[in-house]
Amino acid sequence: TLLPLTHTPPHHTQTKQISTSSHQPPPVVVMAHGMGAQKDIGLWMYAERFCEAGMAVVAFDYRGFGGSSGMPRHWVSPRRHLQDFEAVVHHGQ
Repeated sequence: TLLPLTHTPPHHTQTKQISTSSHQPPPVVVMAHGMGAQKDIGLWMYAERFCEAGMAVVAFDYRGFGGSSGMPRHWVSPRRHLQDFEAVVHHGQ
């Protein structure tokens, strides 16, 4: 199971509300860390900036990493990472 979330300040998981002047939803940035890292290792700094600019952010851990479930743990696989990214984007549409 992937655990996406919006905005990730240090050592916390919370949702940051974004208000926009239009009735359209804000653009969404989907973020995951590089090979073998987790969303709570530095992504929050970028997520915060995107949120301040009026964008929504979904940061997630690839399956088997960080807060996401899945076995085997810590299996770096570009193919699986791409599948996970596509699943989060599809869920957001």
